[in-house]
Amino acid sequence: MKPLNEIIPANPLDIAVESGDGTTETLALFKQLRQDPQYAAELDQAAANLATLQDLRRAAGMTQEDVAEKLEKKQETILAFERNPNPKLNSLADYISELGGQLVVLAVFDGKTEQLTFQPKI
Repeated sequence: MKPLNEIIPANPLDIAVESGDGTTETLALFKQLRQDPQYAAELDQAAANLATLQDLRRAAGMTQEDVAEKLEKKQETILAFERNPNPKLNSLADYISELGGQLVVLAVFDGKTEQLTFQPKI
């Protein structure tokens, strides 16, 4: 049995980049791997280690109210944003900027990596 890191890249999102849309291929691979108890446990551990927007905010020592005030939004808006599984990149760049960071996205074309940096609009 191959180790999980030989099947799935260090960043599982690379699967989607390498195969075009990648959604179907990625879901099929994860469903297949979840059938095996060893891989399922590793996938669960990897998922537990992923940082959420809430984790990033807390690590920055900020509350939802703090971020809402800086972005001139309501706390409820920040709550909904943190729960959104598909935030807009510009909104995410603004959010990350208020936490003191910068949003960087990597795109891979034929093995060549391009870095995209999003500037906050605020």
